[in-house]
Amino acid sequence: MRAILFIWLVLTAPLTLAAMTKAPDKETLIERHEVSSVIQQSIDRIRQYYLLDEKVPDITRALEARLQAGDFDRQFQFGHLRQQLEHLLHQASGDNGFTVLQRPGIENDPAIQPLNYPGTIETRTLSDRVGVISLTGDIDYDHASEDISDAMRAVAGCRALVIDLSRVARGSITAVHHMLSHFHSPGAVLGELCFAGGRTEHLTASPVTNAVAPATPVYIVNSAFVNGSWEWFSYLLGASGNVTIVGERTMGVAVLPDTFALSEHVSLRVPRAVFAHPVSGDNWHDWGVDSDYQTDNASALAQAIALAEKNI
Repeated sequence: MRAILFIWLVLTAPLTLAAMTKAPDKETLIERHEVSSVIQQSIDRIRQYYLLDEKVPDITRALEARLQAGDFDRQFQFGHLRQQLEHLLHQASGDNGFTVLQRPGIENDPAIQPLNYPGTIETRTLSDRVGVISLTGDIDYDHASEDISDAMRAVAGCRALVIDLSRVARGSITAVHHMLSHFHSPGAVLGELCFAGGRTEHLTASPVTNAVAPATPVYIVNSAFVNGSWEWFSYLLGASGNVTIVGERTMGVAVLPDTFALSEHVSLRVPRAVFAHPVSGDNWHDWGVDSDYQTDNASALAQAIALAEKNI
């Protein structure tokens, strides 16, 4: 669990690399009153949202003890505060999934903006027989669901479908849920999210246009970098009889984080939920989604297309 939380937050969520590498003379100075607020707000958010209930008492005791000892009763450069708070959270919980972020846009400084990889969704058809949808970068922008609808419309009627995830990065729950809905009947349970306190939220398929016919062969191309919500896509569809997965085993990240503003300049990313299969309760946590045809990333798409053309 600890390693997976760390991988999810380091490799799929927005990074603040510049906040760790900025020159000290450009770093934001967090005033004493804001530092106190950051620590107290961290306690409140962790109590309310942190996925691992059993760890909450240890975390809150550690933070409160440091507050009472006066360790945070002063100004901090952002980088120093981040280091101190992350170390304390990791030490108290044994969980590397907490990330302290400098809030973007506060100082209008490009150096502190989170890195992102603007996503694209491209389609092509091969002799009207095989439709190929390739997703690249972060598919978490506002109109991602509309672009997915356009892509599904572009390949409607093809006799086989290849979905290339080998270069995809983040995917919003909304976008992935919308894409999954094209492969399931409306109302079908697609999975559940498990939150702190035993609360669960069922995710069900929505009505869509250009739904994929159940008999259509589908080939999913995965790489070792596919993680999180896109693993949910592969994991769920991989259990279907007409879906074949080609490429590498995925990363194995089933934890969903959430980011909370703590003050004017500071946010905290907290592991908040974990995916689970709607029937078995299992997930791809730790071991990833395996492939039916294992091949290196460079040749996986060509292999998937060859299989699709051969088997229709």
